[in-house]
Amino acid sequence: MSTGQRPYRELTTRTVLLAAIVVAALGAALLILGGNEGIWKGHKGFQAAVNGIGGSIFGAVALGFLWELIGKRALADEMYERFGTSADVQTAGLVGVGSSYVSDPDWATYFSGVSRLDIMVAYAHTWRNQHLAKLREVASRTDARIHVYLPDPEDTAGITALADKFGYDVERLKRDIEDAREGFSALARPQGAEVQVFYRPAYSVFSFYRFDSVAVMTLYSHSRERQPNVPTFVCKSGGSLFNFIYDELAALRNVSRPS
Repeated sequence: MSTGQRPYRELTTRTVLLAAIVVAALGAALLILGGNEGIWKGHKGFQAAVNGIGGSIFGAVALGFLWELIGKRALADEMYERFGTSADVQTAGLVGVGSSYVSDPDWATYFSGVSRLDIMVAYAHTWRNQHLAKLREVASRTDARIHVYLPDPEDTAGITALADKFGYDVERLKRDIEDAREGFSALARPQGAEVQVFYRPAYSVFSFYRFDSVAVMTLYSHSRERQPNVPTFVCKSGGSLFNFIYDELAALRNVSRPS
């Protein structure tokens, strides 16, 4: 998907248009039926009713179509403008905000048909196991590729700081990273997607998952206790937040090494 496309708006437009065509066809059929004088002899009242219903349907379709595609969007823009958030949200390309990276993002939609999947995590044990079937499906396709960036176990200072942040001992964190390396590497299939796992400088303050033109970013807590709810943001291509993640990926490629 190229920069600047608006998939949700286009989907809504197509859905509304399809519904309008179906309902308009029903209205047209009733008007045609009502205009057939031959079948209404002696039943002029019914003929008028059929014509009235057909005309009402046509009018309702016209008004509904205008409201869905013009009025509702104009109202939303006015509300955003009044509260001063429209420009910021649109500039960032933000399409979703939540407090649980496990359940809030629409992972199934993001996985569907993805061809370029970039994952930067500490080890992602829960996330990896939850989406293992989808990861395997992506890895089985020749038109896809999966790049994973994990903390470098040989980055002593970074690993120590990251372990302290999580409230882990260093050896436990290294074991979790090795488990993640083995798990992601095992996705590779003959004649399947390109699957590569890289080691990056260890310390980090957020994770992200880039699915073609959509990215999910989740923050880490400063607390050493495991937090079930952390800020999670979903952004799309063309926004400043997605551009930030894209630039981070470019930087990661320059400082990472194959695992």
